[in-house]
Amino acid sequence: MITEQRKTALYMRLSADDGGVNESDSIVHQRQILTQYAHEHGFTNITEFVDDGYSGANFTNCPQFQRMIHMVENGEIGIVVVKDLSRLGREYIQMGMFTEIIFPKNNVRFIAIGDGVDSNKGENDIAVFRNLFNDFHVRDTSRKVRAVKDMQAKQGKRVNGALTPYGYDYCRATERLIINEKTAPVVKRIFDLCVSGVGPAKIARILTSEGIPTPYTEKGVSGHVKYLNRWSESTIARLLECKEYLGHTESKKSYSLSYKNKKRIFNVEADRLLFPNTHDPIIDEQTFEIVQTLRKNKKRRTKMGEQPMFSGLVQCHDCGATHNLFRGTTFDPSQFAYNCGTYRSKARHKCTPHGIRVVVLEQLLIEHANMVTSYVAQNEKAFAEALMKKSQAQAKSETATQKREYDKAKRRVAELDKLFTQLFEQRTLGSLSQERFAKMTANYEQEQTQLKANITVYEKEQSETAETFSGIDKFLKITRKYLNLQELNGTILRELVEKIVVHEKVRGNGKMTQQLDIHYNFVGVVEVE
Repeated sequence: MITEQRKTALYMRLSADDGGVNESDSIVHQRQILTQYAHEHGFTNITEFVDDGYSGANFTNCPQFQRMIHMVENGEIGIVVVKDLSRLGREYIQMGMFTEIIFPKNNVRFIAIGDGVDSNKGENDIAVFRNLFNDFHVRDTSRKVRAVKDMQAKQGKRVNGALTPYGYDYCRATERLIINEKTAPVVKRIFDLCVSGVGPAKIARILTSEGIPTPYTEKGVSGHVKYLNRWSESTIARLLECKEYLGHTESKKSYSLSYKNKKRIFNVEADRLLFPNTHDPIIDEQTFEIVQTLRKNKKRRTKMGEQPMFSGLVQCHDCGATHNLFRGTTFDPSQFAYNCGTYRSKARHKCTPHGIRVVVLEQLLIEHANMVTSYVAQNEKAFAEALMKKSQAQAKSETATQKREYDKAKRRVAELDKLFTQLFEQRTLGSLSQERFAKMTANYEQEQTQLKANITVYEKEQSETAETFSGIDKFLKITRKYLNLQELNGTILRELVEKIVVHEKVRGNGKMTQQLDIHYNFVGVVEVE
């Protein structure tokens, strides 16, 4: 017999989802049953496969199961024996694929001892219902766990206290974050460097060169020393966006699609829960908001190794490109100038220079900033009311039709998720050809991608409208701080300004004029009467 020339696989699996108290003992118990059964039935050439601590809801996460299937498809295994169907897995669609398609296709005899399943004795109708029941067990457990975590999130509790932000410690007794006196100063320094114009990559290099322990080192995570002691740009970027540093708890940042798909999907701001003042802050709100504004602009160092003060803030009015600093080693500083990035990249047929000298730009900015801060100081109430009215008018322009289209798109995305599941089931059962399956899924994926893009645009617009109202007060605080400004530096500039839009020079009446649009943080262009 072919099966006698091949291996007999004894597969054992257990996870926390199965309710076992002592996993090792449970695996031992499975091994005893399988070994005894193999001995009584004369099975030889036995190989064991053990996944201890892996959920049966996702076969791809079980390394020993994957190794066994690889050997099955290579013709190395002739018999697969499990204690019962739930030990093989609990996802009924994939269970059907393996027991009804993969095993028969490779002439593999499948035996589930406790459920009386033996493929040599023909089809077992009860097995189908047992697979569904096993799948329901995982689904029900997942639903209950999700409900508990959702309730905790809505109460402002930290769903997982182990995920403690760098700079804090988690006190399980009070279920609160407490400031870590050793790492909190590092967090403050990271934010200060960012405000001064230093990007995440440069910050990471500075911390690494100074030998400051990384978050992974502080948490005692094991791994390659080279990487544990090296700060990365992505780590710095993640810390700069962490709202916990404001003293708030942010819940429901992400979610998984289902218990079958553990991929994390990040929620938009509107779907997240924010609980203010749940612990002591490390960073003040104004500094945090400035950093978020800075993060929207990409800045790079010059070839001379410097970080220009206006880097990333100056933009072309016509093509939208970021301006590049133009200077030569023999130039006097008064000759340094910013020109359109498109024009400077030798695409001169696409745009014009839109040039402006640095000294002129700096002087104009100081003059305009002083004009704005002086006006706001004298007319603070009227200024705030005018901006509120402008924001409210923009919000009202959102039509009911757009809202209906948004709701319709959300419903259709949910419908497409269900259709994907149905298609997979039909493909597994063989009622849908591979060609037809590929064509239909491709069409659905394209539709879903476009719908999600439309949803994101709408939600972003709504979020920006809401942020405008809170931004007015933040801008007022900044203007009080910088009355009678005499000079600029990177920190002051980035606290005040979001971007500077440069128009091309225009000649008229024998004079050359040039318009600048200065967009201030939180409020945009400010018109001073």
